[in-house]
Order: sequence, then C-alpha cells, then structure tokens
Amino acid sequence: MGEYPPDQVFSIAARKPADVVGVLRRSGAEMLINYLPVGSQAATEFYARACLEAGVGFINCIPVFIASDAQWAEEFQRRRLPIVGDDIKSQLGANILHR
Repeated sequence: MGEYPPDQVFSIAARKPADVVGVLRRSGAEMLINYLPVGSQAATEFYARACLEAGVGFINCIPVFIASDAQWAEEFQRRRLPIVGDDIKSQLGANILHR
C-alpha cells in the first residue's frame, strides 16, 4: 500500500483496541444497533457478545443470523435482554430504507 497516495490508504493504529463492553456500560446504552457491512459475521458476533456482557439489547440490521440463531437467542433470553433483527432490509424493504 506504500505506492498509493496517503488519502487512498489506511494504516493500522498504534492504539489499544477500544473496550467496547466498558464503553457500552459507561454510556448508559440500552440498545446497540448493528448496521455493519453485509458479510461482517465475526464483527457482528463480537458486538453481540459485548452486548451480552454489558447488559445491552441488540438490534441486528444486517443479514447475519443472530436473533434467529437458537444459541444466541437463548443467551439473550437467559439474560433478559432484547434481541431483534437479522436483516432489516428484508423486513422493512430496501427501497424504503434507502430513500
């Protein structure tokens, strides 16, 4: 990537990763809305786990199956946390969301 102009590349930060669970707790968040790019399976699972640890509900707006997965649903239910989603576009309609 060193051959590309600086405004067209990215570099890995030298900072520590954010403490997502801590941020969720300190913020007082009640729900997290997941609107990551389609195909972000690992990242979606990361944020779902963070929600479980922080006691925050999870709204999944992308086609990664969390709410409809029995294990995830059971874990959120066990902790009495709301979980909804698995592709908001298919539930509400992509045209409506893009206007």
